Amino acid sequence: MKINQITAQLGISRKAILYYEKEGLISSTREANNYRVFDNTQVEKLKVIYRLRLAKIPVQIIKQYQVTNNQEILENYMISRKEQLRAELTSINNLQIETLGTDLIEPIKAIEYIKENIKGPFGDYLYSHYKYYFEKDIVTYQGNEQTFKQMIGYIESNDWDGVNQALLKYPQTEVSTLIEDTSYKTVATLQSIPKPSDELLEQVQEVVNPVKGELEAINFYRTLVPLIRELSPSYDLYLQKLEWLEANN
Repeated sequence: MKINQITAQLGISRKAILYYEKEGLISSTREANNYRVFDNTQVEKLKVIYRLRLAKIPVQIIKQYQVTNNQEILENYMISRKEQLRAELTSINNLQIETLGTDLIEPIKAIEYIKENIKGPFGDYLYSHYKYYFEKDIVTYQGNEQTFKQMIGYIESNDWDGVNQALLKYPQTEVSTLIEDTSYKTVATLQSIPKPSDELLEQVQEVVNPVKGELEAINFYRTLVPLIRELSPSYDLYLQKLEWLEANN
């Protein structure tokens, strides 16, 4: 077979065929017009070489296999290559953890951390309440590393069962949706409200009062809330205006 015939039938490029011949993996004869011709034995060799190269086996390993006809040469290389790939994958995963975990966390990931690690109805409430601010401010880890670490440390070091048990005593409290509709969007317009909104204060207090003692016991207001305020300017503004509202009630 001529090179153009092999290329058409097997899909192997002319450049690759000439390279394999140059490396001594296959050989050809010449016709009177000086065209290369590969007999059936060489074509079968070329098929094997092509499959091995598709498996990313180096030419030097293929040469050793051809000389010795020892299948273990290929098997040992593949085992070694698999171990190398596993090590490379581990390095890539570690790099992703270091990069994505410390330099850039998507906003939703930050708030989902709260939901995943504070179980129960109070966790659902925190997720519903803080999600708006984290997404609005596009909160990322980059530039907030120390604050994030403090928040994670606080969440992981506290038991939230007491807060959840306290909420169960007040089944009429719809924790996950109570404040959402009257949070930032309403409070942001307080400057145009002639007098404090009693309804808003009542809704806030309806959630806070049943669990206030448990939250104070775990320093929720003195630890987690300031960290959230530091991470989210919108949430900080929201609390500033709530504080103003309460002070003027």
